[in-house]
Amino acid sequence: MLAYIVRRLLYLVFILFAVSVLTFLMVHLVPGDPARVMAGIDASQEDIELMRKKLGLDLPLHVQYLRYIGAVLRGDLGESIRTGRPLAESLLARFPATAELAVISLLIALLIAIPAGVISATKANTVWDYLTMTTAVLGVSMPSFWRGLMLMLLFSLTLRWLPASGRGEPFLSWEWLRHIILPSLTLGLGAAAMLSRLTRSSLLEVLNQNYVTTARSKGLSERRVVMRHALRNALIPVVTMAGMQFGWLLGGTVVIESVFAWPGIGRLLVHSIFARDFPVIRGGVLLMAASFSLINLAVDLLYGLLDPRIRYE
Repeated sequence: MLAYIVRRLLYLVFILFAVSVLTFLMVHLVPGDPARVMAGIDASQEDIELMRKKLGLDLPLHVQYLRYIGAVLRGDLGESIRTGRPLAESLLARFPATAELAVISLLIALLIAIPAGVISATKANTVWDYLTMTTAVLGVSMPSFWRGLMLMLLFSLTLRWLPASGRGEPFLSWEWLRHIILPSLTLGLGAAAMLSRLTRSSLLEVLNQNYVTTARSKGLSERRVVMRHALRNALIPVVTMAGMQFGWLLGGTVVIESVFAWPGIGRLLVHSIFARDFPVIRGGVLLMAASFSLINLAVDLLYGLLDPRIRYE
C-alpha cells in the first residue's frame, strides 16, 4: 500500500509539472498583451516596454518558465497583474466557495442518482425504467449553462423563490442555503444523470450473480436481497465514478460560477482570462489540477477499502 501511494504521489508530481508547462505555454500563445492592459489605453510604446520589463515579459520564454516554476517550488505563486494581491491569498480566499459548491452538487447528485438507479434496475424494462434512463440521457446531453439559465428563469425570475446570483452569508445560514440551491442543482443534475445510469447497470450485473440467486432461494424478500446483499457491491464502481465526478464538478464551476455570479475560483479565472492576468490563470489551473489528482488518489484508496479483493502492488 505504501509503495502504491508513493508511486501515485510521484505520478501526481509529473502531472502537475505537465499541467504547469501546458498552461504556461497556452497563456503566452493567446492573443493580447498584459503589459498593454496594465499600462492603460493611453500609454506610449515606451511605457508598455517598461511595463513588459517590470513583469518579466521581455525575457525568453524558457527563462520566464524557469523563474515561474522556481517560485512555485518555493511556495510563491506570484501576484495578480490586475490587483497586485498575492496569488495564493486570492485563490485560498475563493477556494472554499468553489469547494462547497462542488460538495453540495455531488450530494445532490448522489441523492438523486442512487435511488433512481436502484428503482430503474429493480424495475428493468418497465415504463419507470425507460422514463428514468431517457431523462438521464437528456441530462447528460444538456449543456450545464443552459440548464442553469432555465432553472434561473423558472425559480428566480418567474416564481421568485430563489435568488439568481451571489453567495449568501454567513456559511450554513438560511441565506447561504437559498443562494447555493440553484448553482448546485445545476451541476448536480448533470452528475446525477451519469451516476444513475452507472448505478442501474452495476446493480443489474450484481443481481445476476450466484450469491444473489442463493439469497433469493432462501426466501428473502427482493427488497432485502437488493438492500442487504446486492447494493453494497453494486455501489463500488459508483463510488469511484463519484470521486471522478467531484473533480469534474470542480472544473465545471468555471462556467456555473459565471452564470450565477458565485465568488469562487472559476469566476476569478474567467475574469482573469479577459484581463490577460496570466499568473492567476496559471495558479488557478494548477490548483484545480492538484485538487483533482488528490481526489482521485483518495478515491482509489477508498475503492480498496470497499472491495477487499483489490490489492495495491
